[in-house]
Amino acid sequence: MQVKTVFFDLGGTLVVMRRDIVIRKILKEEGYDVPIKKIHEAYYLTEASWLKKYGMKIMNEEQAAKAYSELNMSILSKLGLGIKEEELNRLKKIVSERYVEVESSIPPRLYPDSIPALKALRKEGYRIGIISNAPPSTAESVRKLGLDKFADPILISGIVGLTKPNPELFRLALKLSSSNPEEAVHVGDVYEADVVGARSAGMKAVLIDRDERFEDPDCPKIRKLTELLSLIPKL
Repeated sequence: MQVKTVFFDLGGTLVVMRRDIVIRKILKEEGYDVPIKKIHEAYYLTEASWLKKYGMKIMNEEQAAKAYSELNMSILSKLGLGIKEEELNRLKKIVSERYVEVESSIPPRLYPDSIPALKALRKEGYRIGIISNAPPSTAESVRKLGLDKFADPILISGIVGLTKPNPELFRLALKLSSSNPEEAVHVGDVYEADVVGARSAGMKAVLIDRDERFEDPDCPKIRKLTELLSLIPKL
């Protein structure tokens, strides 16, 4: 069946992830110069286990904020800084206390291919939506970046209380966009959240792999969002 609606993830898909930048900045101020690529890799190593714990839970905004803080703490543990547990706990405390403050000082940034892809899809008549695992504060970033001009609905897990890969989050997006699952595709960078979640709701899924982390996934894969326009008719 022909695709009519395209949903996007945010961080790592449309938007450059600020989590990596925030953690790097705080660590550097504490004397640890950790490459941003290493932090990003630690995030991906942590994401799957975090999703197993929180992916199917229904959470209010306060609970969601705590869950995302826990994700940050897990990333620090995965970095392998070679420090004593006491020092690691000190860093975790500092990151936890300063994360929101530092994040607010770093402007959100789109990938260069995001707006061209969104414009091209809208020109061809596709409906566009956003389904993101992110804290409540992300809604303001969406507005600042102008993504609300392209996407409706916009579902942020920390606000909605549902987290990918929970199929109910995808079903809510389908309902709000008046879309049939067979006519919708979701694009994201985390297989366990985006591909598994979309498929569980009966949708198609496309994995964006900007860093070539996936050699042979069992779903369509792209490196740039501008590849979508030619791919979608083949799904």
